[in-house]
Amino acid sequence: MLTFAAGWVGASLMIVLANVEQMRGQRLPLSTALHYGLAGVMAVWTVAALAAQTGTPATGFILAAGFSTALILGLSASKKLWGWIDRIIVRLGFYQRPGFNQHHHVHRLAVNLMIFQAAAVMWTLVTAGAASFAYANPMDALVNLAMNAVIYATAALLGVGWLVRRNLRQAVRRLGLRFPNRHDWAAGIAVAAALHIIVWAAAAAWMSLAAPAALEQQTAAARRLFDSFNSSLALAALFALLTAVSEEMLFRGALQPVFGLALSSFFFTWLHIQYAFTPGMLILFIVSLGFGLLRHHVSATASIIAHSIYNFVPFAVSALPISAGLAL
Repeated sequence: MLTFAAGWVGASLMIVLANVEQMRGQRLPLSTALHYGLAGVMAVWTVAALAAQTGTPATGFILAAGFSTALILGLSASKKLWGWIDRIIVRLGFYQRPGFNQHHHVHRLAVNLMIFQAAAVMWTLVTAGAASFAYANPMDALVNLAMNAVIYATAALLGVGWLVRRNLRQAVRRLGLRFPNRHDWAAGIAVAAALHIIVWAAAAAWMSLAAPAALEQQTAAARRLFDSFNSSLALAALFALLTAVSEEMLFRGALQPVFGLALSSFFFTWLHIQYAFTPGMLILFIVSLGFGLLRHHVSATASIIAHSIYNFVPFAVSALPISAGLAL
């Protein structure tokens, strides 16, 4: 809990400072120090992995964390690298042109925080693996769910300038949120149904191609996460709603207009490490694209509806063998 509080306060402070910097047009010393602090934390992780871990996953993390550390340090110290980052983001912006601006302090911070979070996900995968998705009881699962929801929702609201550049109404509008209308409901339900058809077909192909032992290993983490919230439909509904609202606010509401459909969906997929480099990650990426298209063409409210329904259906039909492996 203390780690969560420190991370939440630290990230929130960085986001607020970045918005202040954007208004003033200048870099603040404290903000610069916090950027270097992200690289410092990753450097500590890298050293710890070198000292305590062996095997392919740890080697992969060491390489990834080392590169990420160098990248954040370089981005914090050099202006030239931002032109390179800008070109990459634009080239990855098929279908929806990213609104990323290398001169915006908030956009720069978003890049550094995404790099940091990607390394943190890799660290969790190396140190805990599938065990990190098992909770002792439903209350522990609910607490963890609530903490993640708070982090995502806070980051989304503060990231678009709430309390600094925008009031609450303006921030909500920037996130693409509104009170759901009939169009939101119809589009959300239709997309959720279409995505489940696609996912069930892809999952059937996955099951037919993978050996039973390999499939069990590949879906172990996702099944543990599913089991943590499957004790009651009420808990499952809360899981479906909280994750949908907070994740859509951040990934589709705040990040997608800046980084585009593909890159925001890739980041969303990467953070769901329960799929751990399995075909499930590709399936999830396709699902994320569906939510992103819905946000782009209708609203973030419609994508929340689709996401909530999509998440809840596997709990409602949990008798299906593959369902437990496909909840977000």
